[in-house]
Amino acid sequence: MKENKKLFHMLGFSKLESKIFNYLPEYPQSISNIGKELRLPRTSVYGPVESLRKRGFVEVEKIGRRLFYKKTSHEFLINNLKLILNKGDASEVSKNFVHPEFFLHTGKEDLIRLYNQYGELRGQRLMGIQSNRSADAVLNAYPFEKLLEVNKNIKKNGVIIEGLLQEGFVDFYKSTLKKRGLSVKKAFESFGGRAADTTYVPKEFLNSDSEIMILPKAACIFNWTRLVAIEIRNKETVGLFRDLFALAKYFGRKVDQNKMVLEQMEME
Repeated sequence: MKENKKLFHMLGFSKLESKIFNYLPEYPQSISNIGKELRLPRTSVYGPVESLRKRGFVEVEKIGRRLFYKKTSHEFLINNLKLILNKGDASEVSKNFVHPEFFLHTGKEDLIRLYNQYGELRGQRLMGIQSNRSADAVLNAYPFEKLLEVNKNIKKNGVIIEGLLQEGFVDFYKSTLKKRGLSVKKAFESFGGRAADTTYVPKEFLNSDSEIMILPKAACIFNWTRLVAIEIRNKETVGLFRDLFALAKYFGRKVDQNKMVLEQMEME
C-alpha cells in the first residue's frame, strides 16, 4: 500500500483520485457503482474520475446510453512512471505524454481485453477492416475459445458488423483454421448469422498484418503480430477513418458472407 501511495504521489493524484483509481478494475464500471463500492456520493466521484480520464489514467466506454469507466493498463502506468523518473515532473508528463484522445496498448492481455469489449456494444455499429494476414495473426495470439465467445457475444448483443475484407476471406479462414487444427464448424457457428454488411476488396489491397476497428466515437489500429494497438478518441481522426472506410467500401464488392459461411458449414 505504501508503494501505491508513493506511486500515486509521483503521478500527481489527489487523495480521492488515489482512492478511486486504487479501486477501479480494468473492466468498465458505472459512476454509481464506483460510488456505491467506495461509499461515496455519485457527485463526489464524477469529478475525480473525469480528471483521471483527461490525463489518460482512466478510459471510458459507452454501452447503450450509459458511460462506464475503467483504469488503463499497468503497462501504461509503468511507462508514465518511467518518464516521471526521467523528467522528475509529473505535470510535464501529463502535458507531453499522456493524451486524453490517444492511447497505446501493448501485450497480449491488453489487446484481448480491448477486443473483448466489441462483444458488449449492444445494438451499435462496428466497422472492421481486416486483412487475411491479420485474421491469421489473431488466431495465433487469441485463445480460440475466447475468440469464439467474443463472436457469440457480438451476435447475441445485436452488434452490427460492417466488414471490409479481402476477396476469398471465407475460404482463406477455413483453410487457416484447418492448418491450425481448429474447429471450422465452431468458428463459423460463432459468427455466422450475425447482423453483417460485408464488402470484399481485391487481394492486392489490405495485404498487411494490421486491422482497424471503428466505432462512432473511437477507432483502434491493431497489430496482432507485434501485439500493439493504438486507440484513438479524437473526433477528427475517427471521422477520417470512417470516410476512408466508406471510400474503400464504395469501390469494393458487396457479398453475403452469412450465406457463404452457411455453404461452407454444409460442406463439412
